[in-house]
Amino acid sequence: MSVINFATAEIGALLLVPTCLLAQPLRLDLRARSLRSFSRVICNLVFGHIAFPPATFLVVKGVFSGLGSANAGDFWNWVKSLWAWNSATYLYISMMHLPCWLLCIYFLIHTC
Repeated sequence: MSVINFATAEIGALLLVPTCLLAQPLRLDLRARSLRSFSRVICNLVFGHIAFPPATFLVVKGVFSGLGSANAGDFWNWVKSLWAWNSATYLYISMMHLPCWLLCIYFLIHTC
């Protein structure tokens, strides 16, 4: 991916690597009832939420231009502009990021 777009690969790595490394079924951590397992549950929930592309877009837009101006239509316009510009980010999100995110969410809600 870094051959196509280094910045996209770097952002993806910063979001997906911690998410993939921490993914462990939440039920196991909730049964353990220790501080370490509780902190892992919190990290899993935070990374699982932030790694979802629409959520990340809304958080970044909210930070830079205020939460009052962020809406779902802006995400759709951004995705359409990626498609129109033939950006590698569109391919990265659809073929790499979303499948990895879905796999991590599957691990989190998996029943043992």
